[in-house]
Amino acid sequence: MAIPTPLRRALAGTSRGLQFQFENSAREQLEAEGTVMLPLWQRGHTLTQALAVLHGIAADPTAGRAERHDMIAAFDGLDRYIPRPVRARLIEWQQQGFISISRIELPDAPEDTDLLASPDMRWAFRRWGDDSPLRRAALAGLAHMQNA
Repeated sequence: MAIPTPLRRALAGTSRGLQFQFENSAREQLEAEGTVMLPLWQRGHTLTQALAVLHGIAADPTAGRAERHDMIAAFDGLDRYIPRPVRARLIEWQQQGFISISRIELPDAPEDTDLLASPDMRWAFRRWGDDSPLRRAALAGLAHMQNA
């Protein structure tokens, strides 16, 4: 199930940058452990030169999938939208018995729902348009809680 873009932005934000910086001591330690540090691009290189360096990296046939940290079944498919520190804290709370985490499918709220009968609820839902995925998700969650 794909998460709609507005909901994904609300959960994870819109930043797309990634940068690694290593101090000399960290670089030396990584290299001592067998990690090869390879500059992919240097000032003055053309795109063709940079792509040649990138394409010159041989795939490791023995490589497998990296260990997935701070994961439980309930987060499958959602892990990229829930920051790792948040997942870690939630799992810690679950292990301590403070919370229980499970995944449920939420069907849409019925058209004739009485959830919006009170003026307070109508006011709360006025923030979203009728076609908003956030409004739809909130109504589905409230309908589930009402029936539980």
